[in-house]
Amino acid sequence: MGKRKSYKIFELDYLANAELTEDDLYYLYETPSLNYSLLVNMFIFSNQKLTDEKKIIKLAKTDPEWMYKYFWSDEQRKEYEEIVTKIYKNIDWITVDEAEQKMQWWILMYGLTNDKLKNNKEVQKLCEKNI
Repeated sequence: MGKRKSYKIFELDYLANAELTEDDLYYLYETPSLNYSLLVNMFIFSNQKLTDEKKIIKLAKTDPEWMYKYFWSDEQRKEYEEIVTKIYKNIDWITVDEAEQKMQWWILMYGLTNDKLKNNKEVQKLCEKNI
């Protein structure tokens, strides 16, 4: 049996609507594929200049403040939250409330900064010690 890739990037629509295969489930539960897929697609969804999956993943792994350097609108965030909730509901077979809780946690940890704060130098960061 050949060696599997260390991760796979899934399209949002596929994660939200497909009947997942055993191979899909392997990648989603045994590798960082879900996290990476949500992250890469968030950059694409919010029309960032950075769209290369390898560069996005490297950025997230090496820059602890990356999420404060990229922005999205309230509308983009709300729409992405709805998609991510649907994804969690589909892949975990859980209730909407449980899926919303997972989505909220993911957005808290990995979501971009609101575009209204783009030029605000006083933004509190989760990584700051005085929180």
